[in-house]
Order: sequence, then C-alpha cells, then structure tokens
Amino acid sequence: MVSTKELFEIVKKLADKGLEYVTALYIWAESDPDYSGMNIRSTLSEVFSQGKSLSVYMEIARSLNGLRKWDKPADSERYVGDLIKDFLEKHGYVSKLRDEAIRRMSNVRAEDVNLLRIALFAVKKLALDKERSTVRRGDID
Repeated sequence: MVSTKELFEIVKKLADKGLEYVTALYIWAESDPDYSGMNIRSTLSEVFSQGKSLSVYMEIARSLNGLRKWDKPADSERYVGDLIKDFLEKHGYVSKLRDEAIRRMSNVRAEDVNLLRIALFAVKKLALDKERSTVRRGDID
C-alpha cells in the first residue's frame, strides 16, 4: 500500500499534465471502481477524442497501480478517493478548472459546452463534499 505522500506525488504528477487529467482524477475518485474507466472515457470523449480519453484513463490506471478509491494509505485513516479530491482542491487544480471554464464562457463555442459541464460538475461536487466533511489538516500537505 502506498503512503499518503506517495499518493500525493502520483496525483500531482498526473494533474500537472492538464485539465483532462484533473477531471479524470476527480471522476476516478467519485466512481464505483468497476465503472471508473467507462466513466472517465465517456466523460472525456465529450470534449476530447476517444484516443485521448483512453490514453488519459490508461495512464491514471497505470499510475494508481491497482488502488481503489476505498483503499486507505498505510499512514492514513482516510480513503484514497477522498484524499485525491481534497488534494486537487487544496492545491488549486479545481480553481484552474473553474478559471478555464470562466475563460471559455467569454467565447463559448458548441464544443466548449461539454467542457463547461464537466468543470461545473467537478466544482459543485467538491463544494458539496467540502460542506459534508471536515478535512483533517495532517492528511493533506
């Protein structure tokens, strides 16, 4: 089992690749593990090509190496899925997603509508999750 620090290093490396990875990580953290691949691919394929969607999913699956959202790192009592969502929010990735949605809203084209749906879903879900739970300071650095 990975440590929390190792998990955050993996998530940061993936999230730094772009908003499609941030979106996919969030979907992974929210999805039933049996459907995460399908959920990531079907959501991203609304904005990106099927090939890109599959590539993003495969890289996340390979990087997370068999982890499931309900696993707990060896040094934490929190679930991997919750830690990923909290990390993405705390380190500004969700804000970048929101900022990109706002930027695109000023010049909305038909293909951008789906990206906006994805971004707004992620932002709203994170806000709702934050209201429902309290983040323990020691788990997110």
